[in-house]
Amino acid sequence: MMIQSAQNIPKQNFVGMSRLLENHAKSVVADRLGVNSSGVVDLIIWGNVNGGNYIDISNCRVHGYDGAIWGPPFFSLPAKEMIWDKKWLDTEFIDLIRNRKAKVEELLGHRAAMSQGAIVASQLEQWWNGSPDGQMFSLAVCSDGWFGVPEGLVCSLPVKLNPKGEWSVVEDISLSEEVKDKIKEAVKDVEADKHIIFPPPKPPTPPPSEVKVTIVDPKDEKKDSGRTKSFNLFAGYHMIGNFTLTLGLHYVPSDHSSHGGPKRSML
Repeated sequence: MMIQSAQNIPKQNFVGMSRLLENHAKSVVADRLGVNSSGVVDLIIWGNVNGGNYIDISNCRVHGYDGAIWGPPFFSLPAKEMIWDKKWLDTEFIDLIRNRKAKVEELLGHRAAMSQGAIVASQLEQWWNGSPDGQMFSLAVCSDGWFGVPEGLVCSLPVKLNPKGEWSVVEDISLSEEVKDKIKEAVKDVEADKHIIFPPPKPPTPPPSEVKVTIVDPKDEKKDSGRTKSFNLFAGYHMIGNFTLTLGLHYVPSDHSSHGGPKRSML
């Protein structure tokens, strides 16, 4: 809505913050693998930040994991392979993220308002100074058609934050067909929210149609010597959600003079 109302401001200046949800997901992954949450990188939030979204760890990497393979500080391992539990990822992982804020507040004994403030501060700091090299973060931006997201739709996507307040979408990442399907579902949720604020135009109501019907009444066949009765059948409808059909019959005798002029009856 802000982009629509302030078209003189570059749309690149409007962003939505996905960082809080991203950090909650990173914390859950870190707890699962026994590492510091700062060592979990490249976890992506797709779609609607406050609605239907997809938390993608297919490109997520972990630093400092205490496993069989060690390396220098820049060495990392694929988080999904280290977890190696698809059932946990599809069920408990999502529930833990949703309840992360409540769990933190329970441990602190008060609301975790400072975490949101810290998110804003870190987001602005990286937006001005740039994000760490080789890492991508989630940010809701106005799409230019990236990853099949409709142009003009504000959606959380993987980005790299560049110095002096610029950002760029990270496009050179590999996505499986399963992830692509999940992204499509998340995008549909964003589109549904957009249509609530900006409803799509209704299709025009078609004009009424008219057909002519000729009916022969067997009782009047001898009396009228085969004369027929003609009716005009009018069909009109209005489209308001569903179709409402209205019918009417207009009787027009074939011989007006013998009937004292035209007669009409509406049904």
